[in-house]
Amino acid sequence: MKILLVEPGRLAQRLVRAMLEAAGHTVVAEGHGLHALDTLRADASVDVLLTSFELPGMPGMELCWHARLLSRSGRPPLYLIAMSSSLDDAHVAEALDAGADDFVFKPPSVIELTARLRAAERLLHAQRALIEQATTDAMTGLPNRRQLLENARRMPGAALALLDIDHFKAVNDTHGHEAGDAVLVAVARLLLHQPCFAARLGGEEFALLLPGPDQAEPRMEQLRQDIAALRVPLRSGTELAVTVSIGIAPPRYDAGMDQLLREADLALYAAKRAGRDRVVLAEPSMEPAEQPQARHVRSGSRQAEPIM
Repeated sequence: MKILLVEPGRLAQRLVRAMLEAAGHTVVAEGHGLHALDTLRADASVDVLLTSFELPGMPGMELCWHARLLSRSGRPPLYLIAMSSSLDDAHVAEALDAGADDFVFKPPSVIELTARLRAAERLLHAQRALIEQATTDAMTGLPNRRQLLENARRMPGAALALLDIDHFKAVNDTHGHEAGDAVLVAVARLLLHQPCFAARLGGEEFALLLPGPDQAEPRMEQLRQDIAALRVPLRSGTELAVTVSIGIAPPRYDAGMDQLLREADLALYAAKRAGRDRVVLAEPSMEPAEQPQARHVRSGSRQAEPIM
């Protein structure tokens, strides 16, 4: 694990650092509370904060409190261990109330410290597994809708594209759900290699957050062509062709994510009505029954019927 050790005493810092490195951990050492907080903000790969109570710049308990706030704001799980030369019950309780997960006497023994870190590793592994289950689509490995909304807040000014696999129900009805799953996975693999954030919303629908909105339409056109070139092999030896319809909502700083989703959905609907296998850019005045203007439509050379 990667451990941020916060200890102002040089001798104690060297001693604890040697213990941790001997156990195979990567150690970043700081002696100042504010510097440690800056490190946590800049480095999301830190797994454990091991901090003394007595620090210059910021008390260890305050550092634990700020670190806990960071872990609640979308940062990967962080395990907090407080160290003190006092074992007073009130002191320990204060540390735990400030957000620490565990407490060790300073200087810690090698056996106790390594055992507590093994417990921390088990807990972090379980937390990360739960987060993955909650934020990742199990079939495709793509992030899910929840992660899409989280990332949208971190990507202001990004365009939003909705992508829907054409005639997906016909694939399931004709070839079975195993074939449908194979098509979903094949499309997801292409999306994983796109220079954008891609998520599966459910069923045959995917969403993409596209930085550089001026390039959103040509990039989605290229993606449409790449997907149209796919041939998805089935166990029967049959190969299926895949096409998609894509609706794009350009970013608008006066619009929230719900509005962008609605606009992208209207553009996707327009692409379906116009014959599928095409990209449509949303317009502010677009309504569900409206046909897209010709200058906003780019279609492929063939329709999206799967190869039977």
